[in-house]
Amino acid sequence: WCRYGLRQYEQAGALFRQVIGRSRSSLGQAKANATPLVREAIQDFVLAYSQYGEAEQASAVFAPLGDVVVQRGMLEQLADLYYGDGKDVKAIQIYKTIINSDKNNTRNVLYHGKIVKLVQRLGDKAVVMQEVRRLSQSFVRLRDYLEKNPGKKEAFVDDAENLNDNTLRYLGTSWHKESIQTKDEKTLQYAMELYKTYIDMFQQRKEAYDIRFYYSETMFIAGNLRGAADNYHAVFTLDPQGKWAQAAAEEWVRSLDDLLRSKGGQDVPKGDSLEPTAFPPLEQELIDACTTYLKAFPQGPMATESIYKIARLQYNHNHFSDAEAGFMAVISGDPEHPRAEQAANLILDMYNLRKDWEG
Repeated sequence: WCRYGLRQYEQAGALFRQVIGRSRSSLGQAKANATPLVREAIQDFVLAYSQYGEAEQASAVFAPLGDVVVQRGMLEQLADLYYGDGKDVKAIQIYKTIINSDKNNTRNVLYHGKIVKLVQRLGDKAVVMQEVRRLSQSFVRLRDYLEKNPGKKEAFVDDAENLNDNTLRYLGTSWHKESIQTKDEKTLQYAMELYKTYIDMFQQRKEAYDIRFYYSETMFIAGNLRGAADNYHAVFTLDPQGKWAQAAAEEWVRSLDDLLRSKGGQDVPKGDSLEPTAFPPLEQELIDACTTYLKAFPQGPMATESIYKIARLQYNHNHFSDAEAGFMAVISGDPEHPRAEQAANLILDMYNLRKDWEG
């Protein structure tokens, strides 16, 4: 330790190795490994090695000092030291060495999570996403193992989940905000994928509620109206009284409305028959969304618009009595609304279509 204090790290490492070797010569390897002195000497050797050794040679240097379990522990300690000292490239290299030495080890999810955090500090988004995908695969293996082996959850699992939870949320929200500022489509796609990965991993956590709302936003911006509608609906359903409930319900309606318009819906030319017709599935879905919104937020900012949308679809399919009631509700409830004049014109149009001159 005096050598270490003088920053003579290589000499300190050599002396720590002597302690390990002499103890094993006198006690035998099994007994020596169980003694506090040898355990401390191994840890202290790794500490010294982190100051002078090469990451590429660590496995070969550590191999004579213990069995596979000891070597893995030494490599993990070395990687964590590099991680804490900001030696990101070296830390990544050692974590990958550990993972590759036993690809089915359940602790790999912890190392993958640290790799994601480290590559994020290096600034290459494409590389970050490669590691996020590896993390996701590792997490699936861990969950499968825990499902098949209930009661064998180790302490590291909570640490791994918390690390990965925080990292994915931070990256997703940061890149989401960045994509809005820069209008960069690739960054938006990455944020969307990060949100999806988070939901797949942590859908039972309370933070998943916020993340699903943000995920819906990224899909809406990206033009995935079907996905946006489904997830806004899910957010509302998760907590109809929650902080995102009204916004989610509004965007659910808006996403379906835009989706319907993109498919040529809403303005349906009238045929000769005035018999009521059934609503196609997407139109019925929009009616249901508007109805749900009105029940939950009857005074909400989209209430009049929702009443109008329902009535307009009823008008399109010759459900004239229901449509008239809806249009009248628009006119009487919010006569200054831009939809009020349109509603009045459509009421007159229905009377004209039915040749109800007296009405």
